[in-house]
Formats: sequence, structure tokens, C-alpha cells
Amino acid sequence: MDPSHAKKYTKGEIEQIVAGLLNQAYPKGVTLPIDVDLIVQQHPQIDDIIPAELLEDQFGVAAALVYKPTNGTFDIFVDEDTYTRQRGRASFSIAHEFGHVVLHADVCNICHTVEAALELRTRLKRSYSRMEQDADAFAAAVLMPRSKVQQHTVRLYEGLVGLYGYNVTLIPHKLCLDLAGEYGVSVPAMKVRLEHLGLQRQMMTALQAKFPYLDL
Repeated sequence: MDPSHAKKYTKGEIEQIVAGLLNQAYPKGVTLPIDVDLIVQQHPQIDDIIPAELLEDQFGVAAALVYKPTNGTFDIFVDEDTYTRQRGRASFSIAHEFGHVVLHADVCNICHTVEAALELRTRLKRSYSRMEQDADAFAAAVLMPRSKVQQHTVRLYEGLVGLYGYNVTLIPHKLCLDLAGEYGVSVPAMKVRLEHLGLQRQMMTALQAKFPYLDL
């Protein structure tokens, strides 16, 4: 399938797809940080997550997706050093590649080698950036579930206002920092997630109006 004919997803559809996967992986309720390996390896289209030496050094990527036509499944190769030393980055990269499986399997099934996967990645970034954006949105929704982030933002906001007042610079920074640590992701990734969920805007509005709590 040509990438231009790949299905288009709304943000709401991606959130709904991810919510179903999280409910399946955590039937008793989501626990943090999200174990992305658990979710990925439960999926019938994934065969394995494989640590690979020098993937980052040789190709400049933390993870790559390879299709196996013999059994119709995918392997996700992840740079071994990144997986060991930078778990936040590795988890996002794994979730991103998993997003391509869930959302774009009919496009990615041409990737029978790491080199083919990287060639497709370059093509997507150049001409079909929407698919890369959807995979990023998928990864963010997996690692930073909407309902959990909303609940924690409300709780942290109230606590930080009690400590620091309505400081429009300090509170957003500390809240993002605390959430990133709790979810095991980078601060930039959490900042983008808060912006996409509209929480950053709501927080700034509440601080400027001197509201002691967030009403979501």
C-alpha cells in the first residue's frame, strides 16, 4: 500500500484505540510508569522486542520495525544501549513503532530489514509526516494516558499552588517535571502531551485568574 492511501486518524480515534489496549493490558487499572513492553508483546501482530547492538550508532535511531512475512508479524528492534541507559527514550521509540503496527501495518509490511524500515521512515518524514505524527500521538497516549495525566495534573496543581502561590513560571515547570518523573518520560515529551491535552492552557488560565484548583 502506498503511504498516501493509508487511513487517516483523528486524535480522538487514536486515544480510543490506545484506551482499549491499556484496558486489555491493565484489567485491574493502569499502574505507572506504563510497561510498554507488556502492552506491545501482548499484541498478536508483534512477535518480539529485540535488543540490537549499535542500532543508534549505525543508523541514528533508537528503534526500528521489521516485518516477517513467514508468520505475518513484526519485530521491534531497539538499540541495546539506549534500552539500558535511556529507558524513557527507548520506551517512546518502542511505542512509536508499535503505533505504526497498530495504525499503519499495511504500509509497514514492506519493511523486511532494518535498512528497509529506515528507508520508509525517511520517506514518511519527507512526504507523509502525518503518519509519523500519528505514531507520535499514539506513543504519547500509551505512555501518558489521558485520564491519568488529567487526574495527576489537577492534584499536583492544587499542591503546588498551596506551596508557591500563583507563580506562572515556576508551577508549570515543576508540574511538568514531577509528571515526567512519575510517568518515566522526558520533560519535553510531557510538555507536548500537556499542550495537546489542553492542560497547559487551562493551567495558565487558572494561574492568571488565581484559581486554587483546576476545573477540568
